[in-house]
Amino acid sequence: MTRILITLIAVAVFFSSPVSAETYDILQEESKLSFTGEHAGNAFTGRFKDYAADIVFDPENLEASNAVVSIQTASAVTGNKMYDGTLPNKDWFDVKSYPSAEFRSTAFMKADEGLYKVSGDLMIKGKTVPVSFDFTFSEDGEQAVVQSAFELDRLALGLGVESDPNAEWVSKMIDMTIYLVAKPVDAE
Repeated sequence: MTRILITLIAVAVFFSSPVSAETYDILQEESKLSFTGEHAGNAFTGRFKDYAADIVFDPENLEASNAVVSIQTASAVTGNKMYDGTLPNKDWFDVKSYPSAEFRSTAFMKADEGLYKVSGDLMIKGKTVPVSFDFTFSEDGEQAVVQSAFELDRLALGLGVESDPNAEWVSKMIDMTIYLVAKPVDAE
């Protein structure tokens, strides 16, 4: 009788414990955080070269999932000398006062098969703005891929407010593209 009781307790504990979410390391050489917009009617594309991410994700246990992404704002590059010289300035990223931007997730939700939504707070230039976007997640056992495309309102984020408050020169909405390749930490 005691053996049956211990077995039942062990089974109950096992099934009542939350499934532990997987921790991932980003493979930066294969990943990309990029942005696009328009300046004076001409399209531009840029990317952030330096960022770090702490991601814990389990599609079967979204409540245990969490993401914190820190982006070094001085690492923004477009390949255009004028833009690359302007982005670090006080009116744009103000890299001297705010060397990093940070996204912290507050909730993950399933939107459809293989499609998820993350909500969180984006802190940039000392201002925190709520952000939500959809993303896809795929995994083959050795690595995972997260992809997303969404828009950010640069004026709401305090970017270029002094030089272009009416978005006459630079598009108000900036398209963000995320392509992250990661491997589970225990796969090392």
